[in-house]
Amino acid sequence: MIDKWFTQDIEKILKEKNRIVISAPDKNAGFLLKLIPEKYPVFQTGNEIQELKAKYEIEKNYPDKKIIIFTDTPREKMKFIREYCETCGCIDIKYLHNYVKEKVHRTLELNLPLTPDEVATAAKISIGKTDDYWRDLAHKGKSRLFDIGAEIHPFLNNPGEYCNKLDNQVKKEFLSRLNKWLGRENIEQPPETLAKEAAEKILGSLITGSGEKKFKEVYKKWADSKKYEQSLDHYISETVHGFGDNIWSADVSHPFTSLDRLWVIDICRNLDNREYIQGKLDIIRKRDADKTGKKLYKTLWQDILSFLEFKTDAINSLSTFDKTLEFYTRHFYKLDTAVRRLYSFFLNEPEIIQPVHEYYTSILTLFLDKWHTSFKDYRENQTGLIEQILDNEPGKCAIIAGDGITYEISVIVGEKLKNRYKTNCKFILADFPSTTENNMSRIYMKTGSIEPVHKKREEYLLDKYNEKIGFISLDKVSYSTGNTQYLVCTCKDIDSIAEKMQQNALKFISQIEKELAEKIGQLIKCGYKKVYLTSDHGFVLTGLLSESDKIEFDFKGKTEKSERFVKTAEKQEKTENLVEIKQSGEEFNYIYFIKAADPLKQKECTAIPTAAYHPRN
Repeated sequence: MIDKWFTQDIEKILKEKNRIVISAPDKNAGFLLKLIPEKYPVFQTGNEIQELKAKYEIEKNYPDKKIIIFTDTPREKMKFIREYCETCGCIDIKYLHNYVKEKVHRTLELNLPLTPDEVATAAKISIGKTDDYWRDLAHKGKSRLFDIGAEIHPFLNNPGEYCNKLDNQVKKEFLSRLNKWLGRENIEQPPETLAKEAAEKILGSLITGSGEKKFKEVYKKWADSKKYEQSLDHYISETVHGFGDNIWSADVSHPFTSLDRLWVIDICRNLDNREYIQGKLDIIRKRDADKTGKKLYKTLWQDILSFLEFKTDAINSLSTFDKTLEFYTRHFYKLDTAVRRLYSFFLNEPEIIQPVHEYYTSILTLFLDKWHTSFKDYRENQTGLIEQILDNEPGKCAIIAGDGITYEISVIVGEKLKNRYKTNCKFILADFPSTTENNMSRIYMKTGSIEPVHKKREEYLLDKYNEKIGFISLDKVSYSTGNTQYLVCTCKDIDSIAEKMQQNALKFISQIEKELAEKIGQLIKCGYKKVYLTSDHGFVLTGLLSESDKIEFDFKGKTEKSERFVKTAEKQEKTENLVEIKQSGEEFNYIYFIKAADPLKQKECTAIPTAAYHPRN
């Protein structure tokens, strides 16, 4: 505020006159020189010779310009510039504290209960602040000279630079009050050292429920600040904290990924103790809603909640295939999403993944029992999918034929697009066995024959739609794409990565989801009124899987084995743990699936997604 008052005094005189002398003999008033508006030439004097030189240059070079003279000489001792005081104007600051108190009293009708040095310190601190600073001082006294809660963030951001900008008197007062705020002696030490210890105190307050409220408040403002987020991240990485035995007493807004991991491990160790888990759900919900929690892990706690709160009661009532399928597409797919992301978070941490996998498998087993019980009513509706779509779309239409895209992934892609486009997520049932050759042939060709060569599948559609149809790899789509009425885009990312990287492929699926949404938006901007996302088949989540976990079954006769199914020439005996499908092809007559989540010793699920996207208008 002192800067505003001081500038107003200068402007008031220079509005009528061309010269003004600022006499500031008080040693505390030197800082006012920096507050003079830059638009005015300033001459600084401290003795008679400097006064004479200043007057000579002013009269010679600035006869008609507005000039400011700043001096530490008292008015009564001036020689050559005294006449400017008499004929033009003078701001006389013999005692800074009196000048400031008079301003506060006249402007705000307040009295300051401070010593002269405290008033001088307050004046320097008030630069850039509002009237509220002086009101706070008037009502609460010197304890409000520095609002450490407000000043701590710029100090922590760059302690050396912050202190270098302070007047020595102000710096001394700030460091003294900061030490007091921290509850320690006023020990002289480098600003960087003090900043590190202050950050440790603030961050340490989050670890136990007994942390001081003022430290937590400072942290939460710090965590919400874009301006200072880098300094917070720096101190977090530099500070080592022990979390003690009661890890759950920490503040839900804490910034420690290591503590999040301890929470997850503790949850995994107690998955069978429902009472214990129930007691932690409120903390987990608050962590999931917390800004810092979402900053560190966008979906982790949402996934943990989906995993822990999944209700299995409704599975027991599933009596038909249609109801079982509906349960998956309304409820169970969310569990698949949560578990898949947990696998990707902690793929190389068996103490987390193993219990998650076992718990998930126990739920999945209940569901698969209902699925396989009613599987006799399963009927694929994948054959000729592309032709069905194109024959019913008179306008421009694009189809993304994906490889390994599950229903739950298609839902996430739709979620990313729903604020910009009208979205609709449906399911189709894939043919079996779910192999790329078989299922891609089904999508492209309504004949039901298997065509292993992708180019020939495209030629099949080209023969029917001629120049109306085009083909492109999805990663080649650009804003110049769109010369044909129909466009079929191939996308093999998930299946291709899975073949090369196995479980490590899970880490890349979130990026694939993002890219699918971006490409769909791009296709719409290219003029395609509708964009369909479909797939040949999905994939199975297996978690940590050793060879001993795989299921052994002695199939008789000529066979062709896969991890998820076996083709046989002859009918097998003792098939109570198998799903048997009579299907002739080549030299085989039967297909068998295991009624379990684990694979056979020696890849793919049958509920496959399709989704349509088109503009709102």
